[in-house]
This record gives sequence, structure tokens and C-alpha cells, in this order.
Amino acid sequence: MSEDSSVHIIVPKEFPYLEEFTDEVVSKTLDCFSDRSSRRCKSDMEAEEWIKNNFYSEEERLYLNPRISIANSIVENENTIFHSMVIVISSDNEQTIKDWLQFISSYFHGREGKKKAVFLIISQKKGMAVQNMRMLDYMDYADSYDFQAFASLLSADLKMGDRFKSYLTELACLCGKKNAEKIAFFINEAIYFLKDPISVCVSEYGMDKKEMESLVWKAQIRTVYPIIEDFRQILIRKRKKDLEHLLPVANAFGETIAKPEDLEIGTLSYLVDNYQLNLPYDMIRVYRTFRESRNKLSHISILSYDEICTLLEWKYEMR
Repeated sequence: MSEDSSVHIIVPKEFPYLEEFTDEVVSKTLDCFSDRSSRRCKSDMEAEEWIKNNFYSEEERLYLNPRISIANSIVENENTIFHSMVIVISSDNEQTIKDWLQFISSYFHGREGKKKAVFLIISQKKGMAVQNMRMLDYMDYADSYDFQAFASLLSADLKMGDRFKSYLTELACLCGKKNAEKIAFFINEAIYFLKDPISVCVSEYGMDKKEMESLVWKAQIRTVYPIIEDFRQILIRKRKKDLEHLLPVANAFGETIAKPEDLEIGTLSYLVDNYQLNLPYDMIRVYRTFRESRNKLSHISILSYDEICTLLEWKYEMR
């Protein structure tokens, strides 16, 4: 930031840790101006009224000319510390922000070429464009990776396996839609959320059911579907010799499969169901869950919590 630059930061609704965020932004701003201090307006008081109460003594207020606005008065006053301050305004009141932006526009115009205050506004509402005031939307700078890291940090101490944590993190970030408060709730209420994420999103936050169904499916495609592929590859590797004796075989499309590595879940299923590829009984149950889960996800259907548990708890050590 420069002497002639002020900033208006737009933050989303339900922004968590707003006070801490504001304090950090103020601290970083003051690092740019070693000769300035800050003063913060937290009330919904009109800009001129707040300035009058904070930068004019009681005696000075008695002698103010009522026909001259505070904006014009302070513009012409070279003895006030106002021009050497960082003025911080944080409010979610639309009228308050509008009033301050109008004051700042008038103030900048009147102090053209002279030393002037630096303004830092943090609000949920956008306002009028003001020359020499940069408008920044927090969401334009908050990357999806930041929320993934945030969710991973929150889930680190949960007593569940890494696969569950990976699925929970992806699910919470997609359903939370860059809202740290929602993401934190989903992580902290992990089992409640994982058992029925769509119902939780709808009942707790009134989110759209159809959209949540799509997001849950997307989370399962990203984190669960690759495990199904791992299962296929390991099954083939473990039973490669048995499979080589059964090949070549035709798949559902009439194509000839000559190598074990080219066998898809569907063709493997045919071999298992027809007792050509022998697996232990408990392994057959797990295999069928993988096959059915793969078919569901391929047809844009959502897996149940029990199916998710079977897939994520599966061990790589296959007999």
C-alpha cells in the first residue's frame, strides 16, 4: 500500500474469526506505514459524527460552523492528526459503508496533492467505487487449497484412518463451499456428517438437496473411486497366474481380452460369479461391494455410509 492508496475488503457472510482477521490486516497495513497509528470505527455512527467525536475536542466542537460540513472542515485543517492516521471501518451495515465511502470520496477530492489519511474498510457489502481506493473481494484470493489445508488440519486428531480423513476432508470442503465455519462444523461432527451428509447440509444450513447430492457424488468420485481401481489392480496382480489360464475371454462389448491387466471389474465379476476365479467367501462379499459401488458411481448414484465403510476399511493385503 502507498500513501495514496486505501482498501475496501469484501468478506463473505458468516465469515469466521472476523476480529482476528481484521487485527491481522490492520497490523500488516501499519507495517507499510511506520509513521502512522490506527483508529477503528466499530459503530454504525455516521462518518462525520464519528470523526467529530474522535478528532475534535469538546471545546472545538462548540465552535464548529454548522454551515460547514465536517468533511470540508477536516479537509482544510492542517493541524489535525487525522491526515496521519490509518482509519479502520468494520461494519456489516450497508448504510454505514455507503456513508463512509461518500465521505472518503469527498475527502480525497479535497486533499488532492496533500497528505491524507489511509482508509481500510472491511465489510460484507460492496459499495460505490472511489478513486484511489482499491476494492478487494476476499473470495477472489481464498484458494481451494487453503480450505483443504484448513480441513486437513482440523481432521488431523480424529480417530479414523487416513482414507476416512481424506474422504471427510474432500466432502466437507465441497459441501462447505469455501465457508470455513461450515467446513469446521462438518469436520467436528464427523460421524454425524459422514452417515448422511445430504440430510445434515439440508437440516443444518438449508442447502439445496439436489446440489448436495451432486457434491457428495463428486467427493466419492475423487476419493473413493480410485480405491476401487486400486482393488482391481491388486486383485489382478495377486491372481495373475490364475487369470492367465482363463484368458482370452470376451468382455460385455464382445472385445477379446488377452492380458490380465486389461480385465475390468465387470469381466472379473463374470469370472467370480461363474466360479472360474475362486476367492474366499469373505473376499467375495467385499468384491461384490466394490463391483456394485463402481456401478453406482458410474451411473451417478451415491454410495451409502455402509458401502463407504467397506471400501475405506479394505486392507491392501489380499489373500
